[in-house]
Formats: sequence, structure tokens, C-alpha cells
Amino acid sequence: MAQPKVLIIGAGITGPATSLLLRSLGLQVSIYELRPSPSPLGGAISLAPNALRILDKLGVYERLKTLGCSVAITQVLSAGTGKALGSLSFGDKSLHGYESLRIPRRELQNVLLERARELGVEVVFGKKLVEVVEQENGVIAKFEDGGEEGVRGDLLLGCDGIHSVVRSRLVQSDRLLVYTGVAVSYGVVKKTALTAPIPFDTTGFFNGRCGSIIASYCDAAMTEVYWAAVMEVQNQESKDGWKAVGEDRDAVKRDVLKRFEGSAVGCIKELIEESEDVYLYPVWKLGHGGNWHSKRCVLLGDAAHAMPPHGGSQGFSLALEDAVILARLFEKEGLDDLERVFVRFEEVRKPRVDKIYIQANKNWEGIKDIGWFANMVKEFFMWIYLIFFAKSVEESYMYDPHKVEI
Repeated sequence: MAQPKVLIIGAGITGPATSLLLRSLGLQVSIYELRPSPSPLGGAISLAPNALRILDKLGVYERLKTLGCSVAITQVLSAGTGKALGSLSFGDKSLHGYESLRIPRRELQNVLLERARELGVEVVFGKKLVEVVEQENGVIAKFEDGGEEGVRGDLLLGCDGIHSVVRSRLVQSDRLLVYTGVAVSYGVVKKTALTAPIPFDTTGFFNGRCGSIIASYCDAAMTEVYWAAVMEVQNQESKDGWKAVGEDRDAVKRDVLKRFEGSAVGCIKELIEESEDVYLYPVWKLGHGGNWHSKRCVLLGDAAHAMPPHGGSQGFSLALEDAVILARLFEKEGLDDLERVFVRFEEVRKPRVDKIYIQANKNWEGIKDIGWFANMVKEFFMWIYLIFFAKSVEESYMYDPHKVEI
């Protein structure tokens, strides 16, 4: 008897991670990705302890440790004065089993894809999905270059991110994106290019009037520094991130430099000026709630619940948790009644996702441009905010989807 076949749309992080779990259940898995090759977008991401716990069980954590920088503490400083405002724990090995890991997104993606191929997962790039047809006994994915017959499977997983074609063409076409009014500029600089003192051990978060900027080592040898400026930017028409080149790159640099001009932290200016490659990423989100599944298709990660980046590094964690819960349900219930599995998947996941979604939106509102007096008050009371924020992320770091009742 042939193994059931799962079609996964999207080869970012969620798709490959989910494929590892499904292969462990004996399922055939094929991944189809729109881009012609792994994407360079995404900068360096922070993986929280609850994400690393999952990646460890997937068998890739030891490899990832050699590619990223372990981050136990994020130091919070004033971008204007350089004054220390406090710090945040990003994972205690004795308590959570892991410290957070700052790693280039492309490295995480490549490690997951490599492991997926080792386990027999088919990965196909350059496949633009144009239609999904659900039938009584299967599902057909049709691609721009694949002819009328398409690719047949028993079920389909939409892991194709916030701009999900699976969601817009099949699951819920009226669930629209919302621009947050904030964009992120980022780049990576060799440490040797910096002459100003670096006022943090592994990661620093600098609060400013016209945005904030995070800087962090992003490789195990601590030779490269990643920076990301988060700032209010209105009327952003593009929905995708892009690499700024030529005059556009210089304009992005000037804009970021202007927002942090006069800063007492010399390395901020150097990080921006010394960046050869600069990326701009408008931040969009999905409206709260929504439907995540149809008869034979289900959405995971940002395709289901895209939200602004969360200070507790929970975006990637939530996607990995989705994968674990769905795989556990398949193992428990089988594939005979997909509707039942998908309904239960949403029942288990939505309460946790909703809680993080609300937190992320509250935190994001604090990024908008403010006056000097309001910023002074904000920094004066920063220690109180950090106490409450630490409590909110502690619960997430302890969360283990392998132990959740399903």
C-alpha cells in the first residue's frame, strides 16, 4: 500500500521543519517553493529556547550551534545617551535548557533543507502555485509551469508565509494583510570594520525617539555584527522585503542615520555606514483570528497567523510549535478524517497564538516616533517594562508542544 503523500507549499523555515516530522511518521513529502533558490532575505534571526528545544528533537541543533551566536542576555541601552537601561534574559540553560541563538536565517533554512533531503523529502524550487483543487480523495496543486494535470497528493500544507497563495486562493480569500506602519532596515558588518567601542557582550537593544535598533553578533566566532533598525515608515506599498542597491541603498542609509543622529553610541553610525548590503523589510500582519484550514489543506506559521516581530523571539517558535502539534495529531488520529484533525489543530493552537499576537501588537505600538520628553519618560520607566516583559516571555520559553494535551 502506497504511503500517503503530503504536498508542502513553501521552503522557508516552517515547510522544511514540518517535513522532518512528517517523514518520521512514514509519509511521503514534497516541498514546492516559489523562489528559484533559498532566499537571502530575513537577516539574522533569534531562536528562543522553546524553538531550540524543537530543533534539537529534529536533530539539527548541534549543527546550528556551530553557525550562530549564543545569546543569554540582551542589554538594553539608550540610543541617545548610551546609558544602560536594563537587560533581558533570553534563555537560562539551567532553567530552560538553552540560551537563545542568533543565526542568519539562510543558515537555518539551509540546515533544515539539507536534513529534509537526507530523509528523502523532495524539494523543488521555482514552482509558482496558481491553483489548489480539492477532491474527495485528494488534492491537486497546479503550478504556473506544470500543465493542467498538476501534482496530486492526499493533503496540502500552506507554509508559504504571510503572502500565502494557499490562504488567498483557497482557505480564506477575504482575510487581508494590514500594514503596521513600521519597517525594518538591516545589514551585517564585519567586526573588524568597527573602530568605536561595542557596548554589549553579545546583543544590544538601543531605544531611540525615532525608532529602535538592535545589534548582535550572529556567528559562533563573533566576527560579524547584525543590525536591524525598526522605525515608523508610512505609505509602504511594497509587501516584500528587498535588497536596496545604488541610490536606494544610500537613501535608506541616510534615513536610518538621520533617525539616530547625535547618538552617543558611536558603533550605531559605523554599523550603518559600513554595511555594503542593506535590506528594507516593511512589516505586515494578518488580522486577528481567521480560518486556518479547508477540507484537505491547512495553514501553518505566518500563513495562518502572521504578526509583528515579538521581542521574545516567538515568531519562528510559533511556526515550529504548529508543526509539532499537527504531526502529533496525525500520529494520533491518522489521515482518514482530516477535517477532524484540522479542527482540533486550531482548537489547540489558537489560544496560545492569540495571546502572543496581542502581546506583539502592544509592543509594536511602542516603536512609533515620539518626542524627546516622552522618550525621556519611557526610558526612566524602562526597568518596570522590562520586569513585566520578562514575565511574559518566561511562559513561552517553558512551553513544550510535545507535552501539550491534544
